[in-house]
Amino acid sequence: MTQYLDHTGVAQKLLDQQGDINRLTAERDGAYRERAHLVALLAAMTEGAVLVPAPDVDEDGWALLYLNIGGSQASWHISPRDVELFEHVERVTADDPRAQWDGHTTDDKYARIAAHTAELRQHCGPACSEAHTYTGRCEGAPTTPAVDDSSADAPDQVHPEQSPQASEPEGVDESCPQHPAAPVIGGMCGGCTQYLLTKDS
Repeated sequence: MTQYLDHTGVAQKLLDQQGDINRLTAERDGAYRERAHLVALLAAMTEGAVLVPAPDVDEDGWALLYLNIGGSQASWHISPRDVELFEHVERVTADDPRAQWDGHTTDDKYARIAAHTAELRQHCGPACSEAHTYTGRCEGAPTTPAVDDSSADAPDQVHPEQSPQASEPEGVDESCPQHPAAPVIGGMCGGCTQYLLTKDS
């Protein structure tokens, strides 16, 4: 008996498959968009981030983001549809020293991020991080660039002399005026401990 092709069934199957492809593509694009948002946030929280045209992607508009994570390089490819999220990042040319790939692999990048995360966790746990700015700098520092408030000497420069607790935060039972919301951790002002740790390291 002659068997006829069920054109309607084949068409429906193709439509279902295309629907699956569209759904998976949307999920993938959504995941990459969320990744781009998080990497853009990370770029805003680190110094020296640069964006350069990606030399290893044929499609126009792709970029490479280079960050410094705990003293080590990390990089991400940024798609053309996500570049708009990185308006705050400096654009550089391929010959810029900050945009030279150091040979790290994806696994290397993850290991560097994990190591820096562990280091940050040791210096500033969930309790005292509430009192810090995202870079770990002192909230009492001035907004003018006259003082490098990321240095270990910053408390002596930016805090009032009558409140030396910032530079000598030990043996206290309350947080200093510069960090009124910070918890006291082991007899130290939680908002000032990063300077003590920096000086001791």
